[in-house]
Amino acid sequence: EIQQIKKKFGTSNFYIIDDTINVHKQRLIELCKELKEENIVWRCNARFDLMDEELLRIMKNAGCIHISFGVESGDEYVLKRMKKQLTPQLILEKAKLVHKIGIGQTVNFMFGFPFETPESIRNTVKLIRKIEPYVSDFQRAGLLIPFPGTTLYDEFKDQYNYDKWWLQPQNFMTEVRESEYRPLFKKFLFDDLGLLKEKGRFFNYSPAVVREIEKGMKVIDLIVIKRKARALN
Repeated sequence: EIQQIKKKFGTSNFYIIDDTINVHKQRLIELCKELKEENIVWRCNARFDLMDEELLRIMKNAGCIHISFGVESGDEYVLKRMKKQLTPQLILEKAKLVHKIGIGQTVNFMFGFPFETPESIRNTVKLIRKIEPYVSDFQRAGLLIPFPGTTLYDEFKDQYNYDKWWLQPQNFMTEVRESEYRPLFKKFLFDDLGLLKEKGRFFNYSPAVVREIEKGMKVIDLIVIKRKARALN
């Protein structure tokens, strides 16, 4: 497929869409051998806990220029509840390693887990500040939405009464669904603050949790704005 696209369109820059490209190390090594022959550059999604220096060097040598990692939280308890196989220290170590190898990286964070506390959100912000020097960009995906089929959906659907919420769209994500009326700068940054409001949210967040989430979003927004400004200049 890559060869066909190169031949037809002259494309040399690809994003390989695989949720976790490094889940099978040997498969990825074999793929890298083939990609190296194509003389292209490429991006992908991967997991920190399955990444090591050998694999990163092989990927870079094969043309990998950027990797997106899902971290979601900087709090050890929240990471454990999510079954992420990560700790804040491991995340920091892996981010430093990717930076050392010379591959760009985007790190994804998410707020709004029903078991988050003000302290756990502050721990996430602390980790964001620690890894900022090593990270190319931060994903601004933002707030948790409980999708059917996930463990979290099944665990909390009865407690928070959002079972089959997609059949009642008027009761959820109200501000998000009307985002075309929002200012441009809000579209560029976090576009889902409506999920924190009493009408439109999936979970009952305490005022203290809402305040910390908003602070955390502002931290990421400010980092993104500064980097966009530097790029423009």
